[in-house]
Amino acid sequence: MTLVVAVVAVAAAVAGPVYYQAALHSILAGDMSGAPFLGRGFEATTTGTMYGMLQSLQTAVTGELVRDLGISHEQRLFEPPVESIEGSYTDPTLEQTFLLVWRTDFCAHLVITGHCPTRPGQVIVSKSDTGPGTGWHIGSHIRGSGWPTLTITGFYQPPNATADYWVLRTSSYFPIEQPSAGRSAAGLDAAFTDLATISAMSAGQQGTSVIDEQLAISRIHAGDVQPLAAGMSAFANSVALTTQNIVPQTTAQATLAAVQSGWRAVAVPVTLTTLTLLLLSWLLLFLIVTEAVEARGAEIALAKLRGHGRTGILLFGLSEPAVILLAALPVGLLVGWVAADELARALLLPNTPVGLPWTAWAAAAGAVAGGFAAVILAAQRALRRGVVQQFRRPSRLAGSRGWVVDSILLTGSAAGLAVVLSSRQIGSASHGVLELLVPGLLGLAVAVVAARLLPLICRALYGVTSRHGGLSGYLALRHIARREGGVRTTIVLATAFSLAAFAFAAWLVGQRNYQLVASARVGAPEVLTVDVPPGRTLSSIVAKADPSGRLATAVDTYIGVSGGTAGEYTIAVDPARFARIASWPRQLPQREVDALTSGLSPAAAAPIVLTGDAVRVTVDVSSMSVAGEQLYANVTTGASPLTLGALPRRGTVTLTGSLTGCPCVLQSLALTLPGGQLVYGGSAARVSGKLTIGALDVRQHGRWLPAASPGSLGSAATWRDETADQPAQSGAFGIKGSPNGVTWTVADIPSAHDPTLGVADVPSPLPAIVARPLISSGRPLFTGNGLDGSSVLMRALAALPWVPAAPANGVIVDRRYAELEAGGNLTVASQQVWLADGALLLIRPKLLASGVRILSDSSLGSVSAQLQREGPALASALFLSDAAAAALLAAGAAILGLYASARRRRYEYAAMEASGVRRRTLRSALLIELAVVLGFGVLVGAATGLIAARFVLRSVPEFTSTPTEPTLSYVAAAGPVTSLLGVAAALLAIAAVLSSLALIRGVRADLLREGQA
Repeated sequence: MTLVVAVVAVAAAVAGPVYYQAALHSILAGDMSGAPFLGRGFEATTTGTMYGMLQSLQTAVTGELVRDLGISHEQRLFEPPVESIEGSYTDPTLEQTFLLVWRTDFCAHLVITGHCPTRPGQVIVSKSDTGPGTGWHIGSHIRGSGWPTLTITGFYQPPNATADYWVLRTSSYFPIEQPSAGRSAAGLDAAFTDLATISAMSAGQQGTSVIDEQLAISRIHAGDVQPLAAGMSAFANSVALTTQNIVPQTTAQATLAAVQSGWRAVAVPVTLTTLTLLLLSWLLLFLIVTEAVEARGAEIALAKLRGHGRTGILLFGLSEPAVILLAALPVGLLVGWVAADELARALLLPNTPVGLPWTAWAAAAGAVAGGFAAVILAAQRALRRGVVQQFRRPSRLAGSRGWVVDSILLTGSAAGLAVVLSSRQIGSASHGVLELLVPGLLGLAVAVVAARLLPLICRALYGVTSRHGGLSGYLALRHIARREGGVRTTIVLATAFSLAAFAFAAWLVGQRNYQLVASARVGAPEVLTVDVPPGRTLSSIVAKADPSGRLATAVDTYIGVSGGTAGEYTIAVDPARFARIASWPRQLPQREVDALTSGLSPAAAAPIVLTGDAVRVTVDVSSMSVAGEQLYANVTTGASPLTLGALPRRGTVTLTGSLTGCPCVLQSLALTLPGGQLVYGGSAARVSGKLTIGALDVRQHGRWLPAASPGSLGSAATWRDETADQPAQSGAFGIKGSPNGVTWTVADIPSAHDPTLGVADVPSPLPAIVARPLISSGRPLFTGNGLDGSSVLMRALAALPWVPAAPANGVIVDRRYAELEAGGNLTVASQQVWLADGALLLIRPKLLASGVRILSDSSLGSVSAQLQREGPALASALFLSDAAAAALLAAGAAILGLYASARRRRYEYAAMEASGVRRRTLRSALLIELAVVLGFGVLVGAATGLIAARFVLRSVPEFTSTPTEPTLSYVAAAGPVTSLLGVAAALLAIAAVLSSLALIRGVRADLLREGQA
């Protein structure tokens, strides 16, 4: 058993440094791989005369990198660059401008119909640019001013915009598919050509040269991070590049700083955990070596009587544990490396290298040195004890042992606790990991006191066992009270199980919080960001893929980019589906979620959809203060606003306008003064009047059909006055419905505003469910973001602790109303499909079959796994593994120590059996002794660890950057903790029963004759 303890002690010491070194590689690879392109690379851009511009850019960028990083780092740490030259090409026939681009190996990154340009003047163009709009086909010629004539040799499929090769230039190259924020899709996608075409342009042609270069993550070593971060920071702020009109962009220095922060989050906990386990291993070694030496006490005493010297006695009594410790060094190194490798396989990124750093050798040597210290202490004790005392089989009373060692342990642990707990005022992240010392220090302090109390409690029960309970309890309590080994066992068990209980509680709390944060950040078990084929709607595709409404839901999202709503995350949803699939705060029951989401879609007028090629409006003007007032319509697509014509001062008129790009939705009808700006008006006059919209028709296939039913058109609920800056409570406007249509009264409107009659197909203000940090108490009205980036007045139905997918900055609104409010303009919004747990395999193929492109996939499992690969989580896993190993080792050592102590009492048991005590009574006495000592130590330790967890875990870091929302919980679930304690108690009970059976089976009367001999 001494060999096992020594090997485990060395292995535990080695596992920490080995695991830490592997964790450094994993954190580096994980943070760098998960960063956006600029977070793990750079882009350098310059504009000017295209002739020779790329060569100048290459020279300047390479020179700056060499100055900032050194030539060896510049050559080793970067992938080959991706270079491009871009120029603006105008087709006078189409009156369209597009980019003409050469880019390194562009053909290898595109799916091409036809062939790649191989000669000067050849280009490939986007499939999105083919068709009647351009008339382009393979073999077509494009003639532009200042450029050579281009010949189309093929069409390319617009690529995945998130691929590293394209990601930084995607909005420039593919504006149709990836419009920039704040503008609609327009123009043409880029045409790609051979470098020879670019080289043949006129000398004064202006353009842009770009170098995109990313770090070679697999070639970055831990020692490279600090100089690389400093170098990339210098590169980003280079004055030399700025003076040459070169714009460098990179955030790699921030990513590398995050890597270093993750390293620090692992380093201190691993060090503390390793040291704590080392100290506990030394204590166990001392216990085992002491028991081994005491077991050979009679032999050592006999050697003294025969005249052997001190050296011979030491070699005789202590050579065995010394040899075992030396053998444990290589074996423990191997076992520790294997254990760390298995832990790395389970917790770190795949293929993370696991080496054997010098710190592991140092830790192993320290563990062995501690073992030798235990051997030396045991040797001194063996030499100082008298021969008669060594021949005595029962040792002195446990309660009579000296207080020196206990006082040192108690004072040291109390002082350590005081230092750690008093440092709370610092409030730093490094302080938080010091809290990991609390369970060990507190466990040791409590264990020392408990070890003193156990013999006293047993002696206090002498009288009870003398009168009640039979001979088994009588013998057991007296053996516990008089044996020092049981006291040492209590200290070791209580300290080890204090660590184990704390580590298990910390791990449980961490796992629950990782799941909570992941569910809040993702929003659902699985979230797919998609691209919907033209002419299709995501809601109809999802409804077809999931008719039940319980597996998938369509979601539109938009993040504000400017103003007071910058960073605010609008989430437009189908309420019923979203309520079933999204992740919600746990304190919200499902019925409350259903009630909240149903409030997102109050009744509103049906949208008025215009189809066909023309629209016609019949207006009966009762009065109009200005003759010739222009009536126009705002629609969601096409040529909007749509001018309809002039209104008379009085009388009925039918006005007609052409529709372009419809079907579309009518948003409003408005008036503007003649000669003024179409949208804003423009004269000093004021407008008053009364008119009735009697009919609204569309022309389809040469026939005029009603665009809205008479009941809808003539209902006051279908319309609302949306004239700017006119308070509704003033009564200046009036809308009345009748069978003849809707009557609208306009009273004294300033010329700066166009009187506007809007279709009330969207509630105003728009109902919303918001994250609590976004809303002021008692002020439910606020301005949020529309899906097109416009400002929308909203009303908060509820402020939740956190909102799915945007815990601290989310605003949930009805998707149908949000799309109507945005006029169907979703070019700057993202479209997503949120999936229920287990629905991916069923829904994904159906989406792909419908022509949906899946751009990215985020899942609860992947985000949770990413959080568990951060520094604090990796440290927590190691702490749990080491604490569990310490608890098992302490339990095994305790059982062995108690067994060895009881084995030395075999003569006593043999004498009692010879005097008539039944073997069953002896077995029960030994079992009670083992159960009391083991159970007392385990219960005291577990209770101490759980109490420490209750008060300390809040200060122990769980995340590299603690999220503001959701609110984390630091109370361990009772169920798993109770189960663990039950399993530990059952294992110890089994071990105690087996030990007592084995020991009593070896008791026989012959031992008395052996003793006499």
